[in-house]
Amino acid sequence: MKQIRLLAATAAAVLALVIGCGKGEATLDTKALQKSFANAESVIKASADRAVAAAKAKDYGTVLAELSKLANYEKLTPEQKQALNEMVERTRTLAVANPPKNVDKLPMAMPK
Repeated sequence: MKQIRLLAATAAAVLALVIGCGKGEATLDTKALQKSFANAESVIKASADRAVAAAKAKDYGTVLAELSKLANYEKLTPEQKQALNEMVERTRTLAVANPPKNVDKLPMAMPK
């Protein structure tokens, strides 16, 4: 069941990127992540806040690094886990669609 949801979320994200909203480059919607982590412990909230700041700066590598840190916390609520998983999928989709300009010089080049 999780795989079906994950596949549906990924398909929706890709479709949204392809269709777009007529404004050019897509951005990450961080509202669900912010809402779900608003009352979290300070260490966890700080990591979520860094992920949101990186998303606004379109620094997808940092977003994924912070989300990865968040995923390791055992005290996450189901709402937080869902927001986290959705954000990871959207970030991955955007990172592939909008690689950094110096992608060939990165130690771990993104797929082309």
